[in-house]
Amino acid sequence: MECFRLFQFGVFTSTLVYNMLSVATGWYVYQQTRDPFDLGLVGLANFLPALVMNFLSGHWADRHDRRRLIVAGNLLSACSAALLFFLVHQPFSRLAFLLAVGLVATARALEAPATAAYLPELVPLNLFSRAAAWNSSVKQIAKLVGPALGGLVYAVVGQPDQVFLLGAGGSLLTSLAFLMMKVRPTPLQAGGETYGQKLKQGVSYVAGNRLILGAISLDMCAGILGGSVALLPVFAESMGVGPLGLGFLRSAPAVGALLMALLLARQPIAEKVGKKMIASVAVFGLLTVVFGLSKNYWLSIFTLFLLGGADNISQVLRQSLIQLATPPSLRGRVSGINGVFVLTGNQLGEFESGAAAGLMGTVPAVVVGGLATCLVAWGWTRLFPSLVQFRNFDEMVSPSLHQPFPSSPQLRYP
Repeated sequence: MECFRLFQFGVFTSTLVYNMLSVATGWYVYQQTRDPFDLGLVGLANFLPALVMNFLSGHWADRHDRRRLIVAGNLLSACSAALLFFLVHQPFSRLAFLLAVGLVATARALEAPATAAYLPELVPLNLFSRAAAWNSSVKQIAKLVGPALGGLVYAVVGQPDQVFLLGAGGSLLTSLAFLMMKVRPTPLQAGGETYGQKLKQGVSYVAGNRLILGAISLDMCAGILGGSVALLPVFAESMGVGPLGLGFLRSAPAVGALLMALLLARQPIAEKVGKKMIASVAVFGLLTVVFGLSKNYWLSIFTLFLLGGADNISQVLRQSLIQLATPPSLRGRVSGINGVFVLTGNQLGEFESGAAAGLMGTVPAVVVGGLATCLVAWGWTRLFPSLVQFRNFDEMVSPSLHQPFPSSPQLRYP
């Protein structure tokens, strides 16, 4: 139980830091250039390095001490935030700032697969769905507090340097929390196979499992098409609410997601899991359309609140499905592959939103993206019928589903 509490604290501070840095970097870049396309470049800077790192970190999470990988990722995050602090006090360079943003994304991708693969070791498998919901609640609290805190500090100080300084301190605190954990023995993969062979095992497992493939690809497509978050600085400026108002806009989805996560922790979805996952994505798309058309700040806040709740249903169900349907010896690599899909959806979605806004305008870009997300949800009912038919997680919690990958003997930490 103590390890689980430290784990949750570490997840909270890590997520808090990432969201503080996100709101500060987005507003700072837009403040310097006034070009929504540059917000897309920020998303691309988050996506490209993390794309490569997720494959590597997923492999490492199945070979090395996951706790050490998490600590290393947060130490790199602290260094990245310190670099951003330094760059703010130099003449603005788009390239240098984007490279620093990419370093933050690299740090995040280094720890993410290890963190996801570590959680199932801390709770009994039959309680994992509930634990995943509580873990999501912690993340949503951080996503709620992080943007609001970052926007508040930015508004009070007038520049983002103190936000970056707080981010560096928070990452160091996260590292300390994980160092205090007592690590349980974790199965490791033997070293006889090459990295390419091990990666192929993870990719083959995902490609051959229609439930996992359908769930993570649905989330990716929804993220790419419905990624309106990157354009929030444009909406904040048009509504005249500044960086503090931007922070509240960024926090609104987290409020809805938090309340939904708490509800799911108390009353987990027990039946028609696949249908409800797809329905939540369709609702996410419809709410994105409403947000794009809204000209009222408080209506936009409320819409984002509902949007966050719908998105959290999909997140919790997807995370539970992936971890419960994957053998422990493959969880790092499968989590890494899932991370690639999530990053593709989120960061590439931010680039797509920025590029589309530059071409057709901000409002049309968001509305078209929301409608396309609804179309994807409908299409996945045809492409992945097994996902639609999936009913509950109880059948997954069996010893046969959690044996090591056949050709890979286990090792344990000394």
